[in-house]
This record gives sequence, structure tokens and C-alpha cells, in this order.
Amino acid sequence: MGAGRAEGAIVRRDRASRKALDRADRTTLDGIPITTPVRTLIDIAGRLEDHRLLSVMEDLIRRGLVDPERLRARLHALRRSGRPGGGRLEALVAERGNGRPLESALEALVWQLIVETGVPLPERQHWVTAGEGRYRLDFAWPDIKFGIECEGYAFHAGRDRWGKDRGRLADLGSIGWRVVPVTWEACTRRRDRVARWIKTGASTAA
Repeated sequence: MGAGRAEGAIVRRDRASRKALDRADRTTLDGIPITTPVRTLIDIAGRLEDHRLLSVMEDLIRRGLVDPERLRARLHALRRSGRPGGGRLEALVAERGNGRPLESALEALVWQLIVETGVPLPERQHWVTAGEGRYRLDFAWPDIKFGIECEGYAFHAGRDRWGKDRGRLADLGSIGWRVVPVTWEACTRRRDRVARWIKTGASTAA
């Protein structure tokens, strides 16, 4: 084993560029040289489907490991290298604007659908005060009081949770909000149906 290589470590070299990485793309972890999270994200962009790439990007942003502006700058600097997936990643960064980070793979799927429908982009993680509660909607068009909730079974299962969810929707409905719940199954098996819900609900926001 060569000096400086940790036992059990897998070393991958970038075939697209034999020369040393730019200093901006290097850092260390416990004394071991590694690529920065931004550069690692750029390097794996060509290997992931759009919604998975979006989910990984948003997770890194949410955890404070990747700064969107820094990511834009490195994508611009590496544009001429012809890196696979670089253009897709650049488009995903541009589409998110200054929105709050997405918090799940399901939110990434729904956001991708929203973008594809061409409706005005919603606010992310929007807070609404209704009745005696303050509720956060995953996606919201406040001007028309329309929202989308990404519902996972594990989070909403159980009688107590179900009761709270119904009370939540009742509070929001009492002040004029229309909230559409969307599940992973609906997004993956009935994609056209979810797109129709989005277009119908958000169309008056145009």
C-alpha cells in the first residue's frame, strides 16, 4: 500500500482530467485529501437521474455542505471540461432560485413535476397561521391560497397522526386554503394525474 492511502479506501481518478485538481476543489478530512462536496456533486451528476440528483443537491444544501452560489461558480468554471451531467446540474440550480432547500426525495419528485408543468414556481416550506395553529406547507402559492403537501406513509400513519392531519386541513380550509396531498406512489405511478392536479390548482396564479 502506498504512503498516505488509508487501508480499505477506494481511490478513483478522474479520467476526464489527468492533471491535479484545482485548489478550489480540494479539501481534507482527518488529514486525508478529498474533493470538496461541491466538486463531488459535480462529478457524480452524470450518474444520477434528475430527481435523484436534485434530491442529493438539496440535501447537501440543507446540511450546509454546499452553497448554491459556490456551486454555480464552480459549474461555470468547469463548463468547458464537458463533464457529464454538468448542464443538467446547472439547470437544476437555476430552477431552484433562492428557494429553501427541499427536505426529501418525494419533495424533489414533486418539485421536478412542478417545473415541468410550467406553472409559476411556488414558495418552498411556506408557513401559514390558521385557527390555533401555524402550519408549514411543502409548496405554496400564497396569492391564491393553494398548496401541495408531500405525504409519506410513515409520517402520517396512526390514528393520532391522522386526526391531527384532518384538523390541520380543516384549519387551513377555514381560511380559504386548498391543499392537495401527494404521495410517492402517485408521483411514480400516476405522474400525469399529479401533473394535472398541479396545473389545475396553480393555473390561476399565472
